[in-house]
Amino acid sequence: MASPSNYFLSNHAANESGYRTKKLNIPFYAQDSDDIKVTLKYDRFTGDSQSAKDQAFQAKMGNIKARTINRLILHYFPEYYIYYRTFARNKSRAFSSGTVAEMTYRRLRDSIVDNITAVYYRPANPAINPTKDIVLASFTGFIFE
Repeated sequence: MASPSNYFLSNHAANESGYRTKKLNIPFYAQDSDDIKVTLKYDRFTGDSQSAKDQAFQAKMGNIKARTINRLILHYFPEYYIYYRTFARNKSRAFSSGTVAEMTYRRLRDSIVDNITAVYYRPANPAINPTKDIVLASFTGFIFE
């Protein structure tokens, strides 16, 4: 008779293949800070000094916020995938323009963008590509106006 343990992945397989390798893309709730966090991989932020690296990071902040919003919407609001697909991925429109749902999607994105903060760090894990930095973006809550 089969048991669930027959389908467990070994440590190596769990970290190298399968769904578990996508864990950087899944938003998670941080109970200690009461916010939702998303981890994103970026090419290393380079510069001769720490302030130059920080400036390179700040230059990417618009892209970081957009990717964070996309992850949050895809995970927590899958009903808006059709709008994400059209506006974020530049695919063909499969809905009529100006619908209430489209306006709600746009309002949702606008309500998230100002409540995202981000920091970056160099991963200590050698399994992560040595040419990448990890961005930890935090979402604190909605502001609807």
